[in-house]
Amino acid sequence: MKTQKVITQFFKAGEVCLLFVLLLCCVTSFAQTTYYSKATGNWNNTSTWQTTPSIACGGSAGPNAGPPGSGDNVVICSGNTVTLNSSTTITDVTINASATFANANKQLTITGNYTNNGSHTGGNQPFRLAGVNTTIDGSGTISTGKFNMTTGDKTILPTANLTATTGNVNQVNIQGGITVTNQGTFTCGGHLGADVDASTWVNDAGATLNAGNNVLITGTLIASAPGNTVNYYNSSGNQDIKTATANTYYHFTSSGAGTKELKDSIRINGNFFNDGATFITGGFNVRTAGNWTNNGTLTDGGGTFIFSGSGNQIISTTNSEEQFQNMTVDKPGGVLTLNKNLKVAVALTMSGGNIDANSNKLTLGDGATATLTHTSGTVIGQFERWIGSTSPPVYLFPIGTSTDYRPASVTVNTLPSAGHLRAEFISSDPGTN
Repeated sequence: MKTQKVITQFFKAGEVCLLFVLLLCCVTSFAQTTYYSKATGNWNNTSTWQTTPSIACGGSAGPNAGPPGSGDNVVICSGNTVTLNSSTTITDVTINASATFANANKQLTITGNYTNNGSHTGGNQPFRLAGVNTTIDGSGTISTGKFNMTTGDKTILPTANLTATTGNVNQVNIQGGITVTNQGTFTCGGHLGADVDASTWVNDAGATLNAGNNVLITGTLIASAPGNTVNYYNSSGNQDIKTATANTYYHFTSSGAGTKELKDSIRINGNFFNDGATFITGGFNVRTAGNWTNNGTLTDGGGTFIFSGSGNQIISTTNSEEQFQNMTVDKPGGVLTLNKNLKVAVALTMSGGNIDANSNKLTLGDGATATLTHTSGTVIGQFERWIGSTSPPVYLFPIGTSTDYRPASVTVNTLPSAGHLRAEFISSDPGTN
C-alpha cells in the first residue's frame, strides 16, 4: 500500500509538470514579436522587416522576417516608408522621426499603443485605435482618411504634440461611449467628432486642444482642469463654440480669420485670448476669472461680461478701445486694470473689487443713459458718464483711490443738451481751492 501511494504521488507530480510544460508552450506560441523596418517597402514583403532587437533601427540590417501578425508590434525606422498593402490588425505601432507609415487606402487597426514622431499618411480608409486603456504619443503628423478611436478609453500622454492635418468631416472621431483624456497637445485640423453623447474628450491639467473646426457636435467636452487650453483656430471657416460640461473652460483662445460663435453662456476660469478672430457672443454671458485680451473683433449681442477673479485681472485690446454692452465686476479680491479705454453702453454693475483705469478712461453710456448699480468697489482714474437732458436727477461717480472711496454725486436740474461728464479723484493737497 505504501508503494502504491508513492507511485500515485509521482503521477500527480508528473501531471503538474506536464501542465506546466503545456502552459509554457502556449505562452511561447502567443508571445509578441517586435518587427523593425529595415528598408522602404510594402508591409507584406519580408525584405521590409527584421526582428533582431540588438540591431533594431541601427547598424546593419538583420535577416528578413515577417510580415508582422495581429499580436505583434512594429517600429517604422527613420528614413523608411512602409506601405500597408492589405488591411491589417497590429498591436503597438511606433513611427520614428523622419519615417513614414502609409495606409494606402487599406484599413489599419491598432489594438495597443500608438506613438508617432514621423508621418502617418493614407487614403480614404481610416485607421482605428481599438485598444483598451492604451496610450497615444509622439510629435508627428497624421493625414489618414480618418482617425477613429474606439473600443476602450485612450490617454494622450503629456509628451505628445500630435497634428491631424487633413480637414475631412469628423476626421478625428470618438466611437461609442469611451473617454479620450488629453494630457499633451493635440491639433485637429478637421472636425473632432463623436458618435454618441457619452463619447467624451477630457482636456486634462495643462493640456492643449487646437480645434480647426467644430468640436463634438455630438459628445461631451470636459475642459475645466487647471491650466488646460482649448483653441478654436480655423482661419477660413466659422466655428461654433462647444458648450463644455458645466459651461466651463479654463483657458479659452480663438484665433484665425473666421468667426467663433457662442451657443450658450460660458465660464472661463483662466484667461480669454482672441487673436485676430471675430468673437460673437450671441447675447450670452461670458464670465472670466483671468485676463481678457481681445486682439480681434468683438460682436456683442447684449450679454454680460462678468469679471470675477480673486486675483488681479487685465482687460487689454489692440483696438482703440474695448466695448461691452453690459459689464459686472464681482471680484472677491484683486484689481481689474484697463490697458485701453473701455466703454460700457447699457449697464455697469459694481459689486466687489476696484477698477483701475490706469491712464485710460471708463465710459458708461454712449448716446443714451446707461444704468450704474453700485454696492462695492472704486474706479481709480477717469470715469465718464453720459448725462441726458431728461435723465434721473442724480448721477453717481464711484471714484477714489485704491484705499479710499471718494464718490461724487452730481445733481442735474436741467441741461440744454445731453453729453458726457467725466470725473476723477486726484489725491493731493487742494491748497486754497
